[in-house]
Amino acid sequence: MTSCESLIYWLHFGPCKRLFRFLARRGLRSGHRILLGPARGCAFEGADLAYQLGIYEIHVQRALARVLNKGSVLYDVGANMGFFTLLGAKLVGDAGRVIAFEPSSDNCRALRALCDSNDVRNVEMFSEAVSVTDGEAYFAASASHAQGHLSAGREAESVKVRTVSLDSFANNHVAPQVVLMDIEGAEVEALRGASGLLSRPNAPAWIIEVHSSDNHTLVAGILRESGYTLTTLGPPVPRVGRYPIHLLAQKPHARAC
Repeated sequence: MTSCESLIYWLHFGPCKRLFRFLARRGLRSGHRILLGPARGCAFEGADLAYQLGIYEIHVQRALARVLNKGSVLYDVGANMGFFTLLGAKLVGDAGRVIAFEPSSDNCRALRALCDSNDVRNVEMFSEAVSVTDGEAYFAASASHAQGHLSAGREAESVKVRTVSLDSFANNHVAPQVVLMDIEGAEVEALRGASGLLSRPNAPAWIIEVHSSDNHTLVAGILRESGYTLTTLGPPVPRVGRYPIHLLAQKPHARAC
């Protein structure tokens, strides 16, 4: 992470954040290009200023840049509006592929528009939600595009969506070298549906956002039982509260992407 990115991150999230964000919005009003980070220069119109500055989850961006190579295959599970899909597409290049899973129809439309505005042609989108089995489930929408989630029962504003397990998908499509996952608490079910993928000789690296202590324990347990070494990814400025956090899981013997 460059010192400039760390400084901007600190200004955006630190004690002077209100003044910095006010001045930054005034200065960036006419532009929609990402200014810093591995995705700099790409077009993105997310409402959060951190997207445009290029510091959104910069610790995750940098980890993704380390584990992806040109020609790699990335599964972006819970792609939302596509910031990391876009970054992944840039990192893997024309020879690589990004497969984005996003059950929200609104987010899918935004993701397609994002790919078109950046002339991205190495992304495939699937509207299924990743879970333990292939089938159907209810997906609860949220006022925030980033917080939709699978629900145990029918909640207000929920819709029925198709589900797919990563094992089932990988058996019928190209397998990933890296899986990025942010699915608002459903990570355990997704990992339970990926036991075959986790045990492959060239098992992928994983970057997973976990949202609670219980979820953290279960996710870490599944990964360690499958032979992974875990690293906690931390931002330049510690967040208020312990969660969510991001885990990087890699197998020591797995070949580079």
